Amino acid sequence: MARLGGPFPFNQSNSYAVSLVGGGFAYIPPGENLVLLGNNTVLQWWDPVGDVWRGTTAVTGSVSAISTDGYNYRILNVTGTQGAVAVTAAGSTGTNGIGAAATGAAISLSAPVSGRTARAYAIVGGSLPALSVAQAGSGFLVPPVILIDPPPYGGIQATAICTISAGAIATATLVNVGAGYVNLPAVYVVPEFLDYPGSIPLTTASAGVPPNFPPGLIAGGGTGAAAVGGILPPQTWKYGLQLAQPLTSGALINFGAATTVSGSGTLTGVVVVDGGQGYTAVAQTGTVTGVGAATISVATPVAGVTDTSFIQTGINE
Repeated sequence: MARLGGPFPFNQSNSYAVSLVGGGFAYIPPGENLVLLGNNTVLQWWDPVGDVWRGTTAVTGSVSAISTDGYNYRILNVTGTQGAVAVTAAGSTGTNGIGAAATGAAISLSAPVSGRTARAYAIVGGSLPALSVAQAGSGFLVPPVILIDPPPYGGIQATAICTISAGAIATATLVNVGAGYVNLPAVYVVPEFLDYPGSIPLTTASAGVPPNFPPGLIAGGGTGAAAVGGILPPQTWKYGLQLAQPLTSGALINFGAATTVSGSGTLTGVVVVDGGQGYTAVAQTGTVTGVGAATISVATPVAGVTDTSFIQTGINE
């Protein structure tokens, strides 16, 4: 029989512990599960197209509800693994593309004293040029979200932020220029809400609009400015789901006079597909071949420590 209502609370006393050494992993059993991640453990899903394990939005120390067939999700202790790899010299004369087959470029990462060697692939070309504010728009109360279409599969997603001045977009800046793009992507200006379900209500002297809170414990409650605590409190929002940007403001962000992507023939990104296992907190090295004089640096790993997560199975039974 299925349970109707809100999410199941995590019952640690009715779960089993999974202790993993640094770089160790465990599959989540088939069925409906709740997973309480350890402080050094992340949730991953198997990508059958890219033939790699991918990280999820779940964060360490959090609870996630997972429906699995027994082999498409796993938990991984990220200590004792190689992670961040940065491009220190872009090189030249490389073949644009994503991965060894397309580019002919290879990434070699140093091996641990004892354990599994990390693996990564190179991306050549396809970074994005600077953004331009084509139309500043009007009526903004908070900066809108800037979204950029993704690159081809296996590339690195570009991200951006913007600032506002006097209700209009003043600047738009790439936080990550991306890698592997073939053409200039579309850029979207997405309005923010001043209030949102689950947010802490703001003080207001007017009646406001009744909130639409999801089930669960939410800050606030009761009546009056001094009220705190409570479940599904009878609060009011200051703005009542009012958009922070009128839909008619006409803001537009693009790439200005640029007509093509940047970085042709150069190393624009490195993607780690397997962080390996057994690394200690000592300096690591990495090399690139096939992209001229390109070089990379590898962040020093966190020494492996044993971490414990908890899995509660059969939550719908």
